[in-house]
Amino acid sequence: MSYLVLARKYRPQTFADLVGQEQVSRTLKNALATGRVAHAYLFSGPRGVGKTTAARLLAMSLSCLAENVGDRPCGVCENCLEIQSGQAVDVIEVDGASNRGINEIRDLRETVKYLPAKGRYKVYIIDEVHALTKDAFGALLKTLEEPPPHVVFIFATTETHKVLPTILSRCQRYDFRRIRVEDIAARLAKVAEMESIEAEPEALELIARQAEGGLRDSLSLMDQAIAAGGGSLTAEDVRRSLGLIDQSLVRSLVTGALEGRAAEALSVLDEAYVRGYDFKDLGTKILEYARGLTLIKVDRKNAALMNITETEEADFSAIAAKHSLETLHRHFDAWLKFQRELNYSPQPRWQLEAQVVRLSHLAPLVPVSELVERLGKLLAQNPPPRPVAVAAPASAAAAPPPRPAYQQSAPRAEEAPSPAAAPQPAPSAETAPFPASWAEFAAQQREEIDAHALSMLAGATALEWNAASVALELAPGPAMAAFLLDKIRDNLSSLFRNAYGLRPAIVLSQKEDLRQNQDYLAERLEEIKKTPEAQALMAALPGDFICFRPGASAVIEEEEADDSDGPASEDLEN
Repeated sequence: MSYLVLARKYRPQTFADLVGQEQVSRTLKNALATGRVAHAYLFSGPRGVGKTTAARLLAMSLSCLAENVGDRPCGVCENCLEIQSGQAVDVIEVDGASNRGINEIRDLRETVKYLPAKGRYKVYIIDEVHALTKDAFGALLKTLEEPPPHVVFIFATTETHKVLPTILSRCQRYDFRRIRVEDIAARLAKVAEMESIEAEPEALELIARQAEGGLRDSLSLMDQAIAAGGGSLTAEDVRRSLGLIDQSLVRSLVTGALEGRAAEALSVLDEAYVRGYDFKDLGTKILEYARGLTLIKVDRKNAALMNITETEEADFSAIAAKHSLETLHRHFDAWLKFQRELNYSPQPRWQLEAQVVRLSHLAPLVPVSELVERLGKLLAQNPPPRPVAVAAPASAAAAPPPRPAYQQSAPRAEEAPSPAAAPQPAPSAETAPFPASWAEFAAQQREEIDAHALSMLAGATALEWNAASVALELAPGPAMAAFLLDKIRDNLSSLFRNAYGLRPAIVLSQKEDLRQNQDYLAERLEEIKKTPEAQALMAALPGDFICFRPGASAVIEEEEADDSDGPASEDLEN
């Protein structure tokens, strides 16, 4: 006694039984009811979604012998029964993959001109029509464009892009969709009820998801799971017979990494190893789960993109609500990049363990908008104190400025002027007048200054500027070697002598870069952390102070504190 598989036993017999293709069945029923039947149809879509079944239902409706057929075949007349059993003379089913040459199409063209034997129409159903050769399509083209009135062509394909545009333009195209998990599970439940099989809802959902939108695939998987379970259908039997990875295990792995529970996630990985799961498949499931959390966090309506049940949607939403979108997106991006490495890893288990530990130690990300909002509330509650200007004592203003530190050191021996040569002679009429400022001199002599020296002199400040003495303070930066300072000094001395006939005493110094002073930064950081404002900031916002970078005001305050006995601030600005 031969066994008839469920996919064939429960093939839809009416358009109402066509699961998940309401847009197609509604249009075809309206066309039949109004008599607007086209001469050529193209049914396209994924495998197992009902393309060939819809073609047979359309052929039954066109060949039914019952009166007032309307939009549905009777299913009991001779023609309907013959079409259901595949023995109808007027319904010719052709496998396009096996009969793809021009000779087969020529034979088909010869049979088209004969009238139907029993029904009103002769129907040609060509499955996998995309497999026909270009010459075969060309041979079919003329017949397809102007067939006899008693002929209807129905093409089915999973790869519409391979069908020639000239063929597509002569057909009415119907796109079949993937069937939702809920619809497949409901259909499987009916089949289980008709077969008197006890089936757990979770087991049916597992089969429906594994079918990837194909009802025929789900019935085949259900047949296999029933055989493995000995007549019943449990979730464990489905996982064992189909080699599926437990979804709860994947959820524990992902949530463990999200919530920083590395030990728990590692124990789950060990359980997956004991069960014999393929770790590369496990990585794919983890990536799929992380994607689902991200999509649900963006908008719960995105559950339609994931093809999940309402129960799973609620589970995803509950987990996503605990984490920010930034955190979920970072984990999904990390798993996505990791999947590429996992596919080529000789030790996928070790790779997964390292990835879980790495992600579980990442701090959760807080949205920038939330940080700004919290910072605004904090500043509103504790406004920063306004700076108070302190006037300098009158005695300090009246006292003559002390001699700058750069003048305390004696100039070099070759530059030290003799007592008799201390007063510099006035420039002659042929020489240009001494420039009024360092900026003017630098602009005039820009082409003459050595390029390397010019880069070091960028941002220099003139502490003293006259025909007898020039003192330049270089900008903060890495400490310059003595020979570089000597080279710059010689270059400037030559320029003064050539341009103005003068040789002033030139002193170069470099301003200390407080930003590079690690001791200073550490001390200032500790001082800042002890202030009430900093304490309130750390209490309101996550994290801690890790470094201190002084601004311009901080640098000036530090200089004024260090140079309390030095020159007045007006001299420094000049």
